[in-house]
Amino acid sequence: MNHAGKHLSFQPIYLVLLPLLLLNACSATVAPKSYSFDTPRFILSVGKEDSLDKTLSVDPVFVQSANSILGGVSEQVQRIIGYEPKQKVVLRLLGSKDFTAHTGAPDWTSAMYFRGEIIIPYKKNKASQSDLQRALRHEYTHAVIAELSNYRCPAWLDEGLAQLIEGQPNQLLGPSLREWIKTNDSLPLDWLISGFTMLNEELVPVAYGQSLLIVRHLVNTYGMTGIRDFLRQLSRDNTEEFAFASAFNKNRDDFDKSLTALIRAWARSNQKHP
Repeated sequence: MNHAGKHLSFQPIYLVLLPLLLLNACSATVAPKSYSFDTPRFILSVGKEDSLDKTLSVDPVFVQSANSILGGVSEQVQRIIGYEPKQKVVLRLLGSKDFTAHTGAPDWTSAMYFRGEIIIPYKKNKASQSDLQRALRHEYTHAVIAELSNYRCPAWLDEGLAQLIEGQPNQLLGPSLREWIKTNDSLPLDWLISGFTMLNEELVPVAYGQSLLIVRHLVNTYGMTGIRDFLRQLSRDNTEEFAFASAFNKNRDDFDKSLTALIRAWARSNQKHP
């Protein structure tokens, strides 16, 4: 785990805190098990030649739908953040067994931004278009942040902004964060730099909830301009402390110490979500 003052040089793994996304594969017309193609803005990759999901056939109609949804999502996210990626974003659709083997993600994961790709597990069940749209909004936000920060964004901001742009927060976050802050201080930002997969399981929803609250506060106070400035400072190989002070005119460690009071003030309010 990196600490404040040190350069961040990791390739983070990002999980979506949503119910497991089940994608529709009910069409009678199916495409080859493994193929890829370019669009003007994305590269879509479907399946694997050495797939572990031997009987899986991917519905071409779903692939077209995913491409269309990602097109709309990309425009939304770029408009909100104020940055258009220079590199094409890869959307990879894998069977559930291939997804687990490739990413090592737990079963509840509905999508992941992993090694520069948005990866979605494809299953032979129906799910709503809104679930897919939310998952792609979350993961595409990670893709934009990755390029804008040159893969140096701390997880607390990365996950917080992705949740903010995704839409309705996960229902577990508010209660978990409220229960935690009754008897504990806020999680130190140094714990939330390299992702949340190494935290104790009970702390994961607390980490997501705290990250969402922090980013919501920063956006409300400094606007998206401050967020962009922070990410650009990181991309220039500056430390997180320097980037934070430059973008938000505030010492990062002092801000960290103020988080317990910020979270407890929210916990006393009637706001449901962080």
